[in-house]
Amino acid sequence: MSALVGPEDEAIRARFRVPPTRYFQLLVHTHDTAGAVEARPMVVHRLRRLRDAGDRELCRRAG
Repeated sequence: MSALVGPEDEAIRARFRVPPTRYFQLLVHTHDTAGAVEARPMVVHRLRRLRDAGDRELCRRAG
């Protein structure tokens, strides 16, 4: 592992046995599943709002 790996990255690897990049890819994908909305609608909507706000900021900076 790199010396730049932080405690969050180490915790993700230890708990889920996947690299942090893959963990976040899977996490973002779960926001778009019907099951997630049914199970925790308020959490999913909040996470989608945060993701969409970040997307808009990236477009604004690139644009």
